[in-house]
Amino acid sequence: RKYELDVVAFEKASNVGGTWEIKNDSSSMYDGLRTNLPSRVMEFPDFPFISDSSFPTHQQVNSYLHQYAIHFDLMPYIQLNACVLQTKYSKRLRKWTVVWSNLNDSTQNLDLFDRIIVCNGHYTVPQEPFDEIPGLREYSENNHGFLMHSHYYRTPKVFADKENILSLGAGASGIDISIEIAQNLTNQSAKVYLSHRACSFSKAGSVPYSRVQNLIQYPGLTRMEGTTAVFDDMGAEIKLENIDAILLCTGYQYSFPFLKAEQLDDDDDTPKVNVIDNFVEGLYRHVFLIEEPSLAFVGLPFQVAPFPLFHFQTRWIAAVFSGNKSLPSKEEMMLTYKEELEQLNERQIPIRHGHKMGDRQWEYNRIISDLAGTENDIPVRKSMYVDCGQSRRADPVTYRNRKYIQFGPHESDWRVVVNGVDETL
Repeated sequence: RKYELDVVAFEKASNVGGTWEIKNDSSSMYDGLRTNLPSRVMEFPDFPFISDSSFPTHQQVNSYLHQYAIHFDLMPYIQLNACVLQTKYSKRLRKWTVVWSNLNDSTQNLDLFDRIIVCNGHYTVPQEPFDEIPGLREYSENNHGFLMHSHYYRTPKVFADKENILSLGAGASGIDISIEIAQNLTNQSAKVYLSHRACSFSKAGSVPYSRVQNLIQYPGLTRMEGTTAVFDDMGAEIKLENIDAILLCTGYQYSFPFLKAEQLDDDDDTPKVNVIDNFVEGLYRHVFLIEEPSLAFVGLPFQVAPFPLFHFQTRWIAAVFSGNKSLPSKEEMMLTYKEELEQLNERQIPIRHGHKMGDRQWEYNRIISDLAGTENDIPVRKSMYVDCGQSRRADPVTYRNRKYIQFGPHESDWRVVVNGVDETL
């Protein structure tokens, strides 16, 4: 609105909220989910997220997004129940054709646009390691046991009567869901085995995970032999028998089915968007497609405070698309892109983690806000983010008892209270 752009947002669901609306088919929420970041860390910079707990439920985050849309009067610009089927670019017309379906009446529509922004998230298409882990597909197809990806997980009840549950992946969701399942098992002798590459018996031994006695860490899974799981512990082989359930907390794939790779006709100049090893290639600063910068992406980076990152990315895109800011030449953008790839290689970061930010997000946000000509992020957000991460790693069961209180923008303008006691380091 600042730049007076004519905008249409296509949303497949019947309301805003995206993955935070558990009723959406594409949602990755589950009943007991609470955020793993404080609300004051994950809020949009221009819209405070006030909640009783610093770690709100998914329902509260969904409500926050609704309030955001209402506060900024965004609903008139959003076409709900609209599924984008196909996009096509014409260099001759310098236009994008968008074919979309109205899910209310099943009619197909065609509209022309000057620019396209892809904001479809990356928590919809599960990454299932059937090709990477021998025997895993056979475990599922031959009904050796129950197998589920965390995308479809909603309640621990589906695992309550299992005896030996193998959970693959110790990311935020993998840890939280494994804890929830372990705390709700019917048989007290049942176990949840949390398998991840960072675990080594040679270093730590077989110990309970945090305070959950029936949740045990195991090294990375190398293969399944029927119902027997085989792990690699620094070259030593370890086996676990009688696995009757497997939960895949193995992440998600980037997917853009509406960006067709094949040429549709002679006037089709749609640029190809390559996703190699779950990395979207050819983007300037993870946003603009260098080959055709009229195509931009929002929200590809992960392991971040998401809403602030969206905030800075969208302001940069709006500034560029309105003509208020300019992009470098394609040659300069490609040089920056290649330099970023070289930095990943030097740091021995695999390309599948090319969009993984972590500590890099703060410098990234600063760069993007500078490019957008908008205010940089407030230092206090990083301070609370770092403290929360340390607390989560120290005790993933109880860290949500912490109440974060922010009283200014500066690095030290916050306190953390637990049960009425100030525990700020």
